[in-house]
Amino acid sequence: MKNKKSNLYREYSGIKSLKEKGKIDKNFLSKVDNLSLEELIIVKLELSIRSAGGYLYGLQILRNLDNLVKESVYRFALSVTRSRMEASRLLGTDIKTFDKRLNKFKIKEKIRKEKLDKEEDMWYNISYYKRYYIFINFYKGKEMNKEKKVYLWNNAAVYKTYQEAWDKRKEYLNEDTMARLDVKISKQAKGFVVKVRTKPEVQEKELNKKKKK
Repeated sequence: MKNKKSNLYREYSGIKSLKEKGKIDKNFLSKVDNLSLEELIIVKLELSIRSAGGYLYGLQILRNLDNLVKESVYRFALSVTRSRMEASRLLGTDIKTFDKRLNKFKIKEKIRKEKLDKEEDMWYNISYYKRYYIFINFYKGKEMNKEKKVYLWNNAAVYKTYQEAWDKRKEYLNEDTMARLDVKISKQAKGFVVKVRTKPEVQEKELNKKKKK
C-alpha cells in the first residue's frame, strides 16, 4: 500500500511556506545553499543580537537549542517525505515516538495555522468582484444541494376497475380548464386510486405571490 500524506501535510513544504510569506526568494536560497548549518545558526544568532540592540542575556540559548533544532528537523522530515511513517523512518525513529514529538512541539497546530493564514491572505488579496463571484456560486451550490421539495398527492377516489378510475381521471382533466392539476392512477390493495394535486410550478408561483405580499 502506498503511503500518502494526510490532508494537512500533503502540500506542506518549509521552503514553499516561507516563499509564500515573502521571507525568502531564489537568490536567498542560493546563498543559504553555500552555508553550512553551523554557519547559518551563527548568522541568525548574530542578527538577533543586532536587532535587539545588545546581548540577549537570560534567554538560556543552550538549554532551548536542543528543542529548537529538533523541531526544525521534524518539520524538515514532514516536508520532504510522503507520510508520517516515512518521516519517522528518515529520522531513524518509530512512528509512536515521532507522533509524541509532533505533539510536544505542537507542529500540527503550527502547520494548520500557517495554512489558515495563507488562505486568509489569499482571500483578502483577491478583488471585490472575484469575492462576489465566489459568494454567488457558493450559494447557488447550496440551493442546488437542497433536498427536492415534495409535492403531496391527495386521494380523490377509489374504484374497483381501472376503466372507472380512467374515466374519473379524464373528468378531472376536462374540468381543469386552467391546467392547474396533475392527475394519476395508482394501483393499491384497496383498488385503483385516483390521485390529484396542484402542479408543483403552480404551487411555487402561488407561494412566491404570498411572500411578496
